[in-house]
Parts: sequence; structure tokens; C-alpha cells
Amino acid sequence: MASKTHLDNVAPFIKDQDHITFVTPSSSNYDTVRESYILNTGITPLGIARPKSAADVASLIKLCTTHSIPFTVRSGGHDLFGRCFAPDALAIDMRDLNSVTIDEDNMTATIGGGIVAGDLAKALQKRSFAAPMGSIGSVGYIGWASHGGYGQLGSDYGLGVDGIVGATVVNAEGKVVDADEEMLVGIKGGGGCLGVIVEMKIKVARLEKVLAGLIVYESSDLTKTVSTFYSGYQALDNSGNIPSPLGIQSSVANIPGLGKSFLIGFLWSSPDMEHGQRVLDQLKSLGTAIHVDVKEKTIPQWQADTDALVHHTTYGRDTSVSLHKFTNDTLEVVGKHVAQMPDDPATLFSIHELRGASSSCSSSFSSSSVFPNRIPHLVVELIASSSTSEGTKAAWDWASAFKRELEDVARKDGVLLERTYVSLTPPENYDFEVLYGDKWEVLKELKRKYDPGNVFERAVVKFREEDLK
Repeated sequence: MASKTHLDNVAPFIKDQDHITFVTPSSSNYDTVRESYILNTGITPLGIARPKSAADVASLIKLCTTHSIPFTVRSGGHDLFGRCFAPDALAIDMRDLNSVTIDEDNMTATIGGGIVAGDLAKALQKRSFAAPMGSIGSVGYIGWASHGGYGQLGSDYGLGVDGIVGATVVNAEGKVVDADEEMLVGIKGGGGCLGVIVEMKIKVARLEKVLAGLIVYESSDLTKTVSTFYSGYQALDNSGNIPSPLGIQSSVANIPGLGKSFLIGFLWSSPDMEHGQRVLDQLKSLGTAIHVDVKEKTIPQWQADTDALVHHTTYGRDTSVSLHKFTNDTLEVVGKHVAQMPDDPATLFSIHELRGASSSCSSSFSSSSVFPNRIPHLVVELIASSSTSEGTKAAWDWASAFKRELEDVARKDGVLLERTYVSLTPPENYDFEVLYGDKWEVLKELKRKYDPGNVFERAVVKFREEDLK
């Protein structure tokens, strides 16, 4: 068997490099080391190696290329389709590369290739800094940022991808190199398809506290609640009355004692807290707010509060639809399907946004990355997950029907953005020419230059043989 041959080749390497943690499916601690956000992938890797340095990663890549051992790379393990593992492939788990070095003079931080957002936030907070990031602390920062990086700090600080100013990678030859300007363009939007990112330099900003928390609205008529909120919110945005320090993430969740409820994750990132309170009052008035828990806190506290509300592991997967904006018809579709959402506490509907106020909508970023979606838009995330493996079919059936109707109506109304977010797009729906638009030719050319042999074929972004010619 190929897997036995591969293990035979790995064994002497691990014996020689015994500081690298290595487990196989027969190891007593395998389940603990393997645990990731999605539990039901059914994938058994060859083994899991946890390098401690960039040099370790380089040695592992050389091992794999020398002996034709398939491999994957795990930066955090929150991938919604379980792509950090592949059958009989060596999983290179980067989470022990979690350093943070802050350069106050240049307002940057150099971070390890396996750091999760929560650990990064804590390290930055110690010196009153912050960087664009999402609300879930267990998400791997490198994977999140390098594929786009939506989050509630996006309007004020830009997307995660636009905060990247440098990277160190292990390339296709197994060498540790600093990404040159061209390679960095491909990393910013293309993730790890050109090499394993062992270090990344990102922009940071002074930020001590935010005003953050939840607003829960009366939701006995979900269609009316969602439509009333977004009609009012879009009107405020269109009139220029949504300040850039405001970031929201709206959701429908199954809340104990309340049932299906529409709620807003509110975040205000300006030190002018009085202004933030006025904006909070505006949003509360876009419906009947029945519970408001918004207060001053640090970014780590905000993430901890969010983490306490969500499942750390789950069964299922995701899908999404991207829209230019909501129309009355699309809001009716949303209202209809959120009312039909399974009662499972792990099943969710959520909306990410990139507003025109964000610097990431500026044309100045267009040539410096391959991330394609530079216009204001909404990403409607359908979280088809379940707290039990038995509930995954009902969750996926719900999400699939929701997606089909929302796409159809949005296309009819002229508000469908065909280019979805790669991190929230099921692999079976991949059409990279659509996902990346004119950036796909740029990324293919970079792939041909930096990884013509497709060593990193199991990265999120996939290339066909004809793409490499």
C-alpha cells in the first residue's frame, strides 16, 4: 500500500527530527491533535506533523517532494470544508509557529504561520495594538487573511488581505524565502497556493478598546424583522450616515428561550465612544430591540464573548451567496428561509459586508493582490452545520434550497454577485475563472512562475494541468 510506503519514508525522518510532534491514526493522542472545527469529514490522514520552525517546515516539504508523499497544510483548522486534511496525506499542522513580534516604529507585526486570531489579538492588546480580524478567536489568521479576511473591523481598517505587507514562505524547492513583490500579490488572495506561509508581516493600528456586543430584535415575524432592519440600514448607508468605525454582522440564530431570532453583532472601533453610542441607538431603532448587551471592551474580550456563543466543533459545511445589496424581493426570500431554518443550535444564517467606506474598496489595492471583490457587497453565509452528525442532511437541504432561490431572485433583480468568496464556496462549486475574474490569469501566471510542478496542489485554490502550461 502507498500509505505504508509513505509512513516507512516518514519514520526515519521523524526519528531524526524527534522535536517535531508526529502522530498517526493509531497514536493515543491522535483524536486530540486532529480535532478541527468540522468533525464529519471522514478523512483519515497519513499522519500529522507539528513543526516548530520554518526550517522544520522546509524539511517536511523536502521530505514530501523527495518521496512523493501527498501533504496538506493546517494553519488553524477552522476550514469549513475540512481541507486541512486529505486521505493518506501528511498534514503539516502549523499551530506551533505562533510567534508575534511588533515593530512599533513601522506599525507592523510579524506573526507565525500557525497563529490563531485570538492569540494574535491578545499579543497585540498587551501593547494597545490591533489588526483586522474576525470575531472567532480559534480561526487561523494566515488562512483567514490570505484568502480575503472579512470582519467587523473591515470598514475602518480594511480586509485582512489588505493588511498583509510581507511574507516568508517555504517554496516549491523546500527553501525558506522572503516573498518578493510578485509572489506577495499571489499570496494576497491566493493563500498558500504558491508556498507554505511560515511568517507574515501585517499592518497594526493603535486601538485600546471597542464598543461591542449584541442587539437581539423581537423576531416573531422574521420576514418583517429582517426586512425592516435592512431597509433602514441600507437607507442610512446610502445617505452616508453609517460611519466607517461601525462594523456589523447580522445573523439569525436559534437562541434558547427565544427560538429563531434576528440579532446584530455590533462593533465600534473609534475612541469616540459617545458617537458610537449614538450609532448604537440608531441601529436599535431599526426594529424592536428586546436585548442589548453592548459595552466597552478589548478585542480579546470581544472575541471571547463571541466564542462563548458558538460551537467550537460541529458537523456539516457552509455555502454562501454574494449580493450587491438587498432588494424587497431578496429580503422576502431571506425571511421565508430563515423561518424554515432547522432548530439545531449550530445552524445559522449570517451576513458579512464590505461597505464603500472601507479602504479595501479603493482601486489602489487592485494591482497589489489577486483578491477580486473590490466593490461594496454582502456575503450571505448559510452555515449548514449541526450539533450532531444526524442533523447534517436537514441543515444542508435547508441551505441548498435557500441558496438556489436567493440566487434566482437576486439574478432577476440584478443584484447577484456571481463571484462568491472562495473561503465560503463549496469545492464542488469552484469555477476559479468566475471566482477570481480577471485576477485568475494573474494568479495562473504566478503559479507557473513559483510552483510550476504544482507541489502545493492541495491548497484552497486549485489549478488544472492546462492552467500550468
